[in-house]
Amino acid sequence: MVVLISGLPGTGKSTVARALADRIHASAHSRDSARAMLRKVRPRSARLIDGAYLRVRGMYRPVLQRTANQLLEALVDRTLQDGSPAVVEMVAEPELRHHLRAIAGQHRVSFRQIECVCPDRAELLRRLALRPGDWAAVLRRVEKAYVPPDPAASLILDTTRPVEDLMVDVEAYLRGNAPPPSQPDRRR
Repeated sequence: MVVLISGLPGTGKSTVARALADRIHASAHSRDSARAMLRKVRPRSARLIDGAYLRVRGMYRPVLQRTANQLLEALVDRTLQDGSPAVVEMVAEPELRHHLRAIAGQHRVSFRQIECVCPDRAELLRRLALRPGDWAAVLRRVEKAYVPPDPAASLILDTTRPVEDLMVDVEAYLRGNAPPPSQPDRRR
């Protein structure tokens, strides 16, 4: 099984992914961790350029994102080869969702999508304020380009609720039960 947990920054993706991976004994992967792995092996000059680009543009270099995506896909493929489920957490663009779905199909396992939302804007901004850097600006930039998954093909989680309550909904969804009828408002 591949479970993709997506959403905007600060919506609780990492929290949900960790809780789910522990609960279903899955390997947890994220583009953030893939980028961190790459930073360890990239030449110093490339790391300096990556850092400068991020500071100036407020986003990662496209080449770094593509490489991190490729590494993430390879990690998910390897996890499935080993017979383990994979939980993937990230702000996911449609192309990467498609690739992860294809990898799941190649291994003949299910692909499930969970979209984390935080409909309380004040709470979302409070969460982001706890992080170093100007995450409110990052959120505004990402919101402009973000394409959420098809709501008919995903579970939408309101992450202002307690994690244990969310896990009840997630487990029902993964068992094939329909998402709960009280899907939150997707507006950010």
